[in-house]
Amino acid sequence: MSGFVGASPISQPALSRRIDKLEGALGVKLFERTTRRVSLTMVGRAFAPRAERLLNDLDDALLGISEVASNRTGRVTVACVPSAAYYFMPSVIARYHAIYPKVRIKLIDTSANKVSAAVISGEADLGLSFSGNLDQDVEFE
Repeated sequence: MSGFVGASPISQPALSRRIDKLEGALGVKLFERTTRRVSLTMVGRAFAPRAERLLNDLDDALLGISEVASNRTGRVTVACVPSAAYYFMPSVIARYHAIYPKVRIKLIDTSANKVSAAVISGEADLGLSFSGNLDQDVEFE
């Protein structure tokens, strides 16, 4: 364990306490310890790949949260009238995707009045329409 502890940001006694606490919570021994070496028990060998997957999943989740928080991934839903969806949204989406390749754009192709309804209900993040229904709860630009 000395090689691991040398590369770890925690001390050997702190690591031993954490392992003891984990073994106590699980009710099993994960490590065989002698004065000269530390090795995994049979249960420890079975648990190690699962623990590694869990830690990798946690790292991926935390990275994903960070990317979403910095607006580099996610999904944007745009409600728009059919003419916008057909004529110029493809080029807008292509340019946006070149800058933010991990952001997915979902288009809702609908009538002018339903565009604002989709934004108001939260079904769409933004809408692209003619004047349609001018609801005071929606900001128009």
